[in-house]
Parts: sequence; C-alpha cells; structure tokens
Amino acid sequence: MSAPYTLWAMAGSLYSGKLRAYLRQRGFDFVERPPGDPEFMGRIVPAIQRWIIPVLETPEGEIVQDGSAIIDLLEA
Repeated sequence: MSAPYTLWAMAGSLYSGKLRAYLRQRGFDFVERPPGDPEFMGRIVPAIQRWIIPVLETPEGEIVQDGSAIIDLLEA
C-alpha cells in the first residue's frame, strides 16, 4: 500500500473544501494537515516559493499548488 496524499489546507477555506470534496469523491487516500504545522513553513513554502493553500503533496513527493492544477494532475 502506498503512502497517502497530503492535503495542506484550512477548514474555512472554500478552495480547500473544493479539493477535499474532490479527493473524497474520487476515493483518494489522503491526510489533511494545517499550514500551521512547522513542516509547512519549513519545507512546503520554500518548495512553492510562497504561502498559499491548498497544496497537495503526492506519495512520490511532488508538491502541487492550485486547486485546478491539482485536479488536472490527478485526472491525468
């Protein structure tokens, strides 16, 4: 079994909610982590070069920002 996707998101964010609903509907195994987690500032923000949510980290370690880009990646 592969590692789950990591969704970096906030509960009150509509963009995060859209992506969360998509992942659930499509049956993706994912864990949700908040941007307040030190790993977000220490590893995710430097990788995408700005503070923004939602961000998806794939089991392979790819980090993708922007809900539409994330959905396009998962649909491919």
